[in-house]
Amino acid sequence: MGMFGIIVMVIENELSSAGVYRKDEFYSIALKTLISVSTVILLGLIVAYHALEVQLFMIDNCADDWRIAMTWQRICQISMELIICAVHPIPGHYLFVWTTKLANKNGGIGRKCVPYDVPLSLPMFLRLYLICRVMLLHSKLFTDASSRSIGALNRINFNTRFVLKTLMTICPGTVLLVFMVSLWIIASWTLRQCER
Repeated sequence: MGMFGIIVMVIENELSSAGVYRKDEFYSIALKTLISVSTVILLGLIVAYHALEVQLFMIDNCADDWRIAMTWQRICQISMELIICAVHPIPGHYLFVWTTKLANKNGGIGRKCVPYDVPLSLPMFLRLYLICRVMLLHSKLFTDASSRSIGALNRINFNTRFVLKTLMTICPGTVLLVFMVSLWIIASWTLRQCER
């Protein structure tokens, strides 16, 4: 759902920037509504994931009350994830005035009306942290029973950091290439949106 929202957001921004339609037309509002619906579903899935994580913690530690599993660190993590994933462009056409000091025109002040879509669209790329969670949950180290039992005996915590370190050990070139190309594509698209 996080990737789906990002893809629809990119499509909506590109179509409106290319002049295919205006921000106040039906197609723009329909795509932004689709982004909003996918965001609500994503937030529900994040809450469900953390609820299952709390239940697993309770089973592992023979706890009776779910509040025992809710540490300040976990509460902050859940809150941060919900805040990060809740940011998205809202349906409609809303503008704000962007004031700039133009260096090439003797320091003149320039003002331009900019839609709220750009500052609300760019933080949506923070949802890509969910890719690391998917990598963790589908990793052979995480799903293999023998690896888990050896890890439990050695008190190894199978988290995203451990899986990424293992991937960097096994195939460092591929991991660095994917990471750098992804960052380059996101940074170039972000710069393009900010220059419009």
